[in-house]
Amino acid sequence: MSGAGAEQTSAKRTFVSYASEDRARVTGLAPLLRALGHEVFFDQRSLLPGQHWEQRIDDALNNAEAPLVFWTRHAARSKWVLYEYARFSVLHPDAVLTALLGNVDLGSIQRYF
Repeated sequence: MSGAGAEQTSAKRTFVSYASEDRARVTGLAPLLRALGHEVFFDQRSLLPGQHWEQRIDDALNNAEAPLVFWTRHAARSKWVLYEYARFSVLHPDAVLTALLGNVDLGSIQRYF
């Protein structure tokens, strides 16, 4: 039950994209987003043993309302992050959220697309 005047955020289906080398830097985000009421796809928690993981990732990409990409020097070399970013850009051209981590600039994304 929320108090009078409490603001409600609109829950979103969020897909978190990151390079595996950056996992330690982004792991805490998924529980925070869930605590705020968002449905979060985070590979380490959302993929189950025995699942067809590539199909599961594609389904999550297709259903995401708030794609979130953590762009780092590692992400720039990750075929999966590049794939996910490209899919996000087609499916949600105005909704892709990009977080820059470390010594990297957004221009480094543009050279791939």
